[in-house]
Amino acid sequence: YTIRIVVDSAPADWYFNFCDEDGNCYPGDVELPFSLGANESTAFHVNLWVGSPGVAYYRFVVSSPNLGVYNIPFRYLVEGVANQDESLIANPLVLGAMFPNPVKQQAEFALVNNKNAGKAEIEVFNLRGQKVQSIDVQTLSQGSNRIVFNPVADLPNGVYLYKVKGTNSAPRRFILLK
Repeated sequence: YTIRIVVDSAPADWYFNFCDEDGNCYPGDVELPFSLGANESTAFHVNLWVGSPGVAYYRFVVSSPNLGVYNIPFRYLVEGVANQDESLIANPLVLGAMFPNPVKQQAEFALVNNKNAGKAEIEVFNLRGQKVQSIDVQTLSQGSNRIVFNPVADLPNGVYLYKVKGTNSAPRRFILLK
């Protein structure tokens, strides 16, 4: 058998992955082979990173050369925001994309500061949702700031997410290939 997630439609700032029963997680569009014997079962679950209100239509696609293709459809809806206070909704810090991506040794990204000055912490997560590194930015100017990212030496190759700690901004994704 193989399994993967097909996203038919979703907001651009949503990210999908799925995990098996052992906690191994995979990007949503990766086709994962697995085996089942008679009277056996397995489970997979979806992780969604939702960046903005909207609706997503996606499906698990399970394929078998002997049994054919099965589509298991889902719809996920996120409506509006719980707090209508615009001063609390606006993101004072906005992350830009990492460059180069894939990352080999060092990369940079923009961190736009929409307030006067300050500091921030950028958190880096693996696809299991475990924090694997922090970037402490002590001095931020108003406007665009270039942040240098050096992955820790023991961080394995893979897909990672990074976001500003304490904000509701959507995480961004990068690939590490040392």
